[in-house]
Amino acid sequence: MNAPQFTRDTTRIFGFSGARGLFSMRWDGTDVRSLLRVAEGGGRAGGGGGGGGINDVQISPDGSQALAQTAGSDLYVMSIPWLGGAAPQIAVGENSTFPNKTSH
Repeated sequence: MNAPQFTRDTTRIFGFSGARGLFSMRWDGTDVRSLLRVAEGGGRAGGGGGGGGINDVQISPDGSQALAQTAGSDLYVMSIPWLGGAAPQIAVGENSTFPNKTSH
């Protein structure tokens, strides 16, 4: 897990790891939930959950958006689809089918 992240939801801690993507857990380390997996370039997020070339994903303070950083230092902002169940897999970049914005 990279550095812990915090939102207005004071019952959970958020983080990013290659195996889980963006995830949350209770303060005691239980109830770990994968929230979002991101891949670069229109491919499926796979392998490590961070997918093709994603170095980090951060959650916004209000928990509504995520910021993904690629290995090439491109940044992508996207809404987090709170669906329940398995973590959605979102591809960012030129061939993305999910709305996202980039900053090069």
